[in-house]
Amino acid sequence: MMVQFNPETLTVSGNAIPVMQALDLRSGFSGFSAQYAASQYDVSRAGTLIYIRSNQQSTENKLVWAEHDAKPQPFQLNPNVYESPRFSPDGKQIALTVRLPDIDVWIYDLDRGALRRITFAPGEDELPVWSPDGKRIAFASNGRQQAFVLPADGSGQEESLMRNDTHFHLQSWSPDGKLIAFERLGSSGRWEVWMLPMEGEHKPYPYVQGPFQERHPAFSPDGKWLAYSSGESGREEVYVQRFPGPGEKVQVSTEGGAYPVWSRDGLRLIYESSDTLWAVDVINSPTFRVGKAHVLYQGQIWNDAAGPNYALSPDGKRFVVVERSKEAVESPAINVVLNWSEELLRLAGSASE
Repeated sequence: MMVQFNPETLTVSGNAIPVMQALDLRSGFSGFSAQYAASQYDVSRAGTLIYIRSNQQSTENKLVWAEHDAKPQPFQLNPNVYESPRFSPDGKQIALTVRLPDIDVWIYDLDRGALRRITFAPGEDELPVWSPDGKRIAFASNGRQQAFVLPADGSGQEESLMRNDTHFHLQSWSPDGKLIAFERLGSSGRWEVWMLPMEGEHKPYPYVQGPFQERHPAFSPDGKWLAYSSGESGREEVYVQRFPGPGEKVQVSTEGGAYPVWSRDGLRLIYESSDTLWAVDVINSPTFRVGKAHVLYQGQIWNDAAGPNYALSPDGKRFVVVERSKEAVESPAINVVLNWSEELLRLAGSASE
């Protein structure tokens, strides 16, 4: 759409008129631009237009059950944009982010096959994490610049845990229930790993800061180690560091890696790299040692998320993965229109006649 604008008085005049039609600009490469309000076009000062035309279906993905040697089986859920599934400690429910029509936290009951919404405020409510006892869920609300916690059974109101003036994502609740590890954008524009105390004044403090991207913290089941991804080697790799420190730090992945997830027994660490889930056996006492990585799963993993788009069941026998739809695999084309300003002038003249 186009409308006449006076830069001196900061006012518009006349009626808005369409200048491009039959385009679907609601989605883009990531499929999230409708929610993030990111325009998928731009116009240069010389009058050249670029735009991405894509299919709305490219925003959709799906949840699938996967086992080691079996064919993945899809969940019986309507198409949507699902993210960051997290098993409850008892393995009977999955908390996750659902992005359409609004960005909210939902809970999927595995026994009943029912999906239940638990957040309702405007803005982004995302990346749920379960408390160790499974009674509460904490989540990031970037629209309100706060972290909240609420009862998982829907019996009470949400409670504010902290305010944060930059974008952030909650990632992992410590086994003793005293801390939540999260990532936040630092003043340098790089991601940092922070800790949010769940007792007292809930005053967050930095844990890993530096000149590199530090993301995706995950507590080990015994709480003695923290896995996270870092770009310190020149590309993103997974590391494990003794918690709370000081102590050794071990690089786990060797060919790129992110989104670490621990098995319930703490004897395996899983991470993602290039649409592949890798698993390594670990020995964490008296020192931390890792075995050779082996492939756990390969597929079209939806990796446009702030946290892992997969989750290992508590019994370790199967896992849930967010997969891209077939339509989302191919990237839409970037279209270029030269001398588009002349078309705008023609349309503006026609509208004023």
